[in-house]
Amino acid sequence: MGQVDGKVALVTGGASGIGAACARTLAREGAKVVVTDIDDRGGAEVVKAITDVGGEAVYLRQDVTEEQRKNLSIQKPWTGENGFLERVYKTESFKTAYLAMLAEFNKTILEPERIHRQVDELAAVLRAPIQEESPERLSEFDKAVAGQKLTIVMGPGFQGGTAVTPIKPFVKARAKSVADQLEGRSKGETINPGFGR
Repeated sequence: MGQVDGKVALVTGGASGIGAACARTLAREGAKVVVTDIDDRGGAEVVKAITDVGGEAVYLRQDVTEEQRKNLSIQKPWTGENGFLERVYKTESFKTAYLAMLAEFNKTILEPERIHRQVDELAAVLRAPIQEESPERLSEFDKAVAGQKLTIVMGPGFQGGTAVTPIKPFVKARAKSVADQLEGRSKGETINPGFGR
């Protein structure tokens, strides 16, 4: 039995590098993995590698800047036009319940210190397989776990590297953004199709 049996893991930047290693390890440990990235070919390859050995994984294209992720609107957290979601969000009873749950989650299960502890627990599981890949990947992984910014190469065909902020500093900024939006100090950012491309 794996250490994360029955859990669903969302791995951003999962098409290559540390993200791909994390996705494979999580799947090996029993998680159903959602791999997101802007590298469709790499994402498909990671999903195939997982499913070929009996794991469960899907790939979703995600193209959102770091700043947009931190400040994503809680009033319209989807991309493009979606008539159904737009109607649902206009229903006052839904909106009231949704905002109340979001406020509760922001103070409990999404609380940054809780997420930091989970990252440290998961890092303990992932460290050995990443160490097997290379000393360079282990160094990047240790920086990510510590919350230091990294520059990653997205994969074949991409020019240069992309600066990324690991989850620990991100969740702190995101929790503040959600709290500011709930208290009316900010409206957040909406994402339009193609924005940032």
